[in-house]
Amino acid sequence: MRRVNVWRCWAGIAILLLLGCGDSDSECSVDLDCEGAQVCRDGRCVDPTDPCEGVTDCVDGDGCCPAGCTQANDDDCGDPCAGVTQCIHDDGCCPTGCIFEHDNDCADPCAGVTQCIHGDGCCPTGCIFEHDDDCADPCDGVTACVDGDGCCPTGCTAADDEDCEDPCAGVTACIDGDGCCPQGCTIADDDDCADPCEGVTGCIDGDGCCPGGCSAANDNDCGCSPASMEIIDLGIESGIYDIARDMQDRVHMIWKIGNVLHYGRIENGVIEGHETAWDGSLGGIHTRWTRPRLSVRPDGGAVHTSFIQNGNLNLHHVWRSGGAWQHEEVWGSSGRPYKVAFPVVGPDSDGIVHLVAQEFQEEPFHEAVVYARKANGSWTWTLLEDGGWRQTAMFIDRQGGVHATWKWYTQAGHYRYVPSGGSLNSANSIEIPKAGGQHSMGDSFVEPDGTVHHAFVVFHSAALPDIEYSRKPAGAQAFEAASSPSGGAVEMCTFEHPWPAVAAFEGGRVLVAWGEEPSETEGTMSRLKLAWRDPGESSWHSAVLDSGADIDEDGKPAMTLTGRGLYLVWRSGDGRLKLGRCGE
Repeated sequence: MRRVNVWRCWAGIAILLLLGCGDSDSECSVDLDCEGAQVCRDGRCVDPTDPCEGVTDCVDGDGCCPAGCTQANDDDCGDPCAGVTQCIHDDGCCPTGCIFEHDNDCADPCAGVTQCIHGDGCCPTGCIFEHDDDCADPCDGVTACVDGDGCCPTGCTAADDEDCEDPCAGVTACIDGDGCCPQGCTIADDDDCADPCEGVTGCIDGDGCCPGGCSAANDNDCGCSPASMEIIDLGIESGIYDIARDMQDRVHMIWKIGNVLHYGRIENGVIEGHETAWDGSLGGIHTRWTRPRLSVRPDGGAVHTSFIQNGNLNLHHVWRSGGAWQHEEVWGSSGRPYKVAFPVVGPDSDGIVHLVAQEFQEEPFHEAVVYARKANGSWTWTLLEDGGWRQTAMFIDRQGGVHATWKWYTQAGHYRYVPSGGSLNSANSIEIPKAGGQHSMGDSFVEPDGTVHHAFVVFHSAALPDIEYSRKPAGAQAFEAASSPSGGAVEMCTFEHPWPAVAAFEGGRVLVAWGEEPSETEGTMSRLKLAWRDPGESSWHSAVLDSGADIDEDGKPAMTLTGRGLYLVWRSGDGRLKLGRCGE
């Protein structure tokens, strides 16, 4: 049955014409005029061809997705992000693999985060880089060293930018290589300190500098001093060692590791020709007052040393002469009741081997100085001096001459010399003077012209020893009066014995080195000192060469001089042997 919109016909003929009220062929003008699901098309009510036509509600499962609906509220709607793979801000899509940092349509992992926490990837409002390193760094891109900007760019330090931390704040110890030079330290005891001689070019006496082109002839600072000494780590951990040179200016060295004696040569600051001199098969090597000493035949063709065996204290001789190392026991097998200490053995130019040692017996107490000479394969023994505690030393000069010294507490020390091929037993003794007190450890060095230099320890009181030095000019029959390189008492524990080393440039500077000031472990020393004096001077100069040395009384510093320069070896605080050299 046809329905007529009566209310519209009352509006007038014009409107009725527009709405079809006067059109007898139209049965609808809008969808509401049709019954059921029919729709109005061209004035006729017809069944719809699109089942979703006319659907406006967002309802899951009706198969329709009306305008304004999305997959979020109507599962009949398609996914607008299907096939989207790029991370693009504000496109409404967050493809797999995208994160908020690259696509703000993805979930923000920092949403709701309020705490300033390093490394969580979030910088909440109110946080700054100082408290949260996920925030922007205000120093990014800053390169200039400017005080007060809160930034310390790469390459800036506390010296040129107050915003940089001072790594040396609170450092007080003089330590090489830590980058700090605390107040009171100098380059002599801390290589991080400024070199006062840098940029100095003039040859000026007494300024402590020896620039290139200067020599001892026009600058008394030349020759060798702590400021000019190069220090090298030899890469060896040992507390017992000795060095000696030959007339070819080769520096030979022995050192003890465990019960094994090692040998090598120092060439260009490194150890070359490393060999085992003794394999330790007899057991321990006794070193209390008996440290192995090294002697070299002047031509370098033979190297000799000795050691005391632990337990029975027998004396052993180890040497090499153009072939394999050889060994013999030279004291103990004879059944003598005595024992030996301070042995030193060495060859002259004629191949005769000389040995000087202290002989002692505890019960009944007896001490003496004995001398042995080996020629034609056999040893002959002689008593050089009887009575009193002795410390012996020997030096082989460039001509093969033998220089021996021994000292006892209450009397003057003695010195003897014989040319190569001779016998010390037939030589006359010369007294070694002292300023007073009691003699102890000593060391000798002889110049090519025959000038003898001797450094030794003298106890002026029961507790504090002094380092003294005396010189015998070539051809002289007496030593000059003793002087003090240490300038007075050496800082040591009671009854400890610093053991000095001495060397002298020909006709020039004399150097004396020793360890002093024990650490908490009794018998060890915590610094190495070097003293020097030039010709014509009455006073000595001294400085700390190594403030962290570890030289015990059985491991004295070892020093020698070649035509190339001076060599000094000692044990540093890290247990490794250090080489100091200068004058080359």
